[in-house]
Amino acid sequence: MAKNETASKKDSSENPMRRTIIVAGSIVGGLIVVIAAVILIVARSSGKDPVTFDYANLPRLGNAHAPVKVVEFADFKCPACKYFHENVFPQLQRTYIDTGEVRFYFMNFPFLGPDSTTAAIAGMAIFHQNPSSFWDYYNAMYDNQGDERSQWATPNFILRLATHDVPGINYTLLGQQIAQAKFKSEVDAQYSRGENLGVNSTPTLFINGHEFLDFSSWPALQAAIEKYK
Repeated sequence: MAKNETASKKDSSENPMRRTIIVAGSIVGGLIVVIAAVILIVARSSGKDPVTFDYANLPRLGNAHAPVKVVEFADFKCPACKYFHENVFPQLQRTYIDTGEVRFYFMNFPFLGPDSTTAAIAGMAIFHQNPSSFWDYYNAMYDNQGDERSQWATPNFILRLATHDVPGINYTLLGQQIAQAKFKSEVDAQYSRGENLGVNSTPTLFINGHEFLDFSSWPALQAAIEKYK
């Protein structure tokens, strides 16, 4: 009887330690699972395959054999796009596009109203008439951008602007193509491509197929370009 009581006391004194070991083991095991999951997510994120674009049918600027391709999703009414155009794009053009290291592409992502789509259609109409004239339009639209809350990018406004600032095109044909929404299917396809890639703001850049969001920082953009050279 006394032996049994001793054994019982011994067992009861060991139980708390066993419980502690089991609990500690469970916590460590859980932490290992969490850490492994985080490592896997990071590895997948950093190792994402680059996305592709229909480069041959997009407005483009720069050396066709440039090692770096930069794609901009933008809305001509977007104030942030105007900021990029005025403060970052000139440095990009001077440092990389004009030197043959970057080929720059434009894709429409009109989301600020029906006149965003009108502006996008006009841009594609100009591109199809004269690809180089598109960049005159690109500059003129941002240089003369109105309030994003108003519908300022009307056909009449765009035609007046083009007549003044966009040489090398047929303005009568441009007016007809805007009225007919001639290239709306292309604009819609570009917008859909952006949506499918998760684009939800403008400007959004892709560098050699990898999304880049810090559009307002020239040092950050420069560092990203250098990475892909």
